[in-house]
Amino acid sequence: MTSPAFAKLLQPILRIQQIVWGAFTASLAVYGAVGYMIAAASGRQPRAIDPAIEMGIVAAAAIAAVSAVYLWRSSGTQQAIDARLAKTPDVVAMASLNTAHVADPERMAAIRALDEREQRALSVASWASTQQIICWGLNEAVGMMGLILNMLTYERELMLPFLGAAVLLNMLMRPRISSIVDRALGRAPSF
Repeated sequence: MTSPAFAKLLQPILRIQQIVWGAFTASLAVYGAVGYMIAAASGRQPRAIDPAIEMGIVAAAAIAAVSAVYLWRSSGTQQAIDARLAKTPDVVAMASLNTAHVADPERMAAIRALDEREQRALSVASWASTQQIICWGLNEAVGMMGLILNMLTYERELMLPFLGAAVLLNMLMRPRISSIVDRALGRAPSF
């Protein structure tokens, strides 16, 4: 059982995850719309591009997709969670929910008031959040490669498999911080 203070500290991380995942997923729809407009409005005939460029784009998308799947699977293993639990929690890093790493004094005091087990679980949540955002960025790169191919060839049909793969990856990689935290709390050592 966790304390109400822990649940309150976890809530911003969960909210940020939902917002970021939604933004990455929505961006794929924007890429599709832009690609469609470019192909339709240009009035140009589809053109062939150098096969080496096309293969490079396909390879970049494949590498991004494979990297995302690997990172997603490896960061969700119990071994990865246990390794993160073994590290001493960085209270200052957990107290800053911004890129400037400026710690919120109230949040820092609340984190320090948690017991060691909850501090470690919150550290796991913060770490897992970063891992998931990286995965979603890689998924977006897959969709972006389709848009680039569309811009080069004016063939919107070529971008559809890339966008489809990116959307599928995002649907399979929904935010899962809650389940990771639950597993962390179940395995977190008592001090």
